[in-house]
Amino acid sequence: MENTLITSNSAIVRLCEETFNKSFTKALNSLKECQHKWGEPIDLKLHDASCVDTIEIEGATIKLDNDKATDLFCWFCDDSYTFFKEHLLEEKGIDFEEFIGRVGRTSKFFVGGGNYDYTPFEMLCELCYDLNVSSIGIDGESLEIDRNTSIKWFEDVEDYCNELICLAETIEEDTANFIDKVNYVWDYIDDFKKNQVENFKEFCLNNLRETI
Repeated sequence: MENTLITSNSAIVRLCEETFNKSFTKALNSLKECQHKWGEPIDLKLHDASCVDTIEIEGATIKLDNDKATDLFCWFCDDSYTFFKEHLLEEKGIDFEEFIGRVGRTSKFFVGGGNYDYTPFEMLCELCYDLNVSSIGIDGESLEIDRNTSIKWFEDVEDYCNELICLAETIEEDTANFIDKVNYVWDYIDDFKKNQVENFKEFCLNNLRETI
């Protein structure tokens, strides 16, 4: 029996294709908007906090010697990192080490596990690695549905439409979930680094009796 997919112009087929195109475009645009968060490497280094050597307490200035300052800083880093990982796992179910992509042997990493070469489309394919978007002609160069490709994969219009709807729903859900996690991790790190000096001084004040 001849496959009628290539010539079908029914309202249901066009609606399914439009639904997929909207979902695919929405997912790509969402990834583009936050590409600076998943597509650029960052680190957890706290350079400013490491330079703190005086603490104000009850109107008095306490000068920390190098060894004491170093001990407090290392303690602060270990404590903050442990809390950070536990917080991510508890609040978002994120295993930090599994969610990032290390840059060689450096301290830098990509939030979300990407790399320097990832385009938004490639990241989308990575998120949906189990989805065969190539079956409808999506190949990274052409983002348009190609029925000449689809006819090789689907026996009839119903199978084709079902696949389009399934792809649309899954792509939107997976992308939204990924972006939510990326934003949460990246924003937490960014906020902590912006406030690192204040965070470190507060940590020192809370532990001065035990360490000085």
